[in-house]
Amino acid sequence: MLVPAIAGFISLASCSSSSTSPSNTNTVPMPTIGSSYIKVDNSSITTFDTVKATTKLDSIHVGGTVRMVVETDAANGGKDTILESFLTNADLALEGASSGWGPVGKYVELPFVSHTMVTDTFSNEYGGVFSHDSVVAIYNGAGKPFHLNGQTYPTDSVTVASFSQGTEIDYYYTFIPTLGIMASTGNSGGYSDWVTSYSIIP
Repeated sequence: MLVPAIAGFISLASCSSSSTSPSNTNTVPMPTIGSSYIKVDNSSITTFDTVKATTKLDSIHVGGTVRMVVETDAANGGKDTILESFLTNADLALEGASSGWGPVGKYVELPFVSHTMVTDTFSNEYGGVFSHDSVVAIYNGAGKPFHLNGQTYPTDSVTVASFSQGTEIDYYYTFIPTLGIMASTGNSGGYSDWVTSYSIIP
């Protein structure tokens, strides 16, 4: 799993987004349909990921191309679905329910390439009480080089701070831009995934 889920959003009354991201037309490779990779987390549980096609759209970011990553837990066969949107400015956006820190159907931008702060604010209802939650994604610079399939890849890193009902939870993401895949993620509790092999299907 990329990140453990936070309590679900009951209803999305409204949402707004602001970004200081520059407009550019950089491109980052997208995982091809049928590609697969193997990950292991910090408790040595292995997951097998397969990139699948999806008809779900990213209505927030015009021109974004969505890929569905289905994770299968080697220990119990459980499956999780992560929706990733590859944006025209080469940033990556994650769908809320996939990330665990946003509402269903809302894609929040991670500024791996634009290198700027992105803020999204949501009005939500929790048991009849309305609150304004926000997510702030900040570029942290280059991550540690990542070793995969006998090669070393440069990475970029982003921290996401999720503010809900006065509580902040931070999530950490590392991305291999030359492959278009997430290398590792984690939260403030120390959970992380590491890609151990990657098979590109042309």
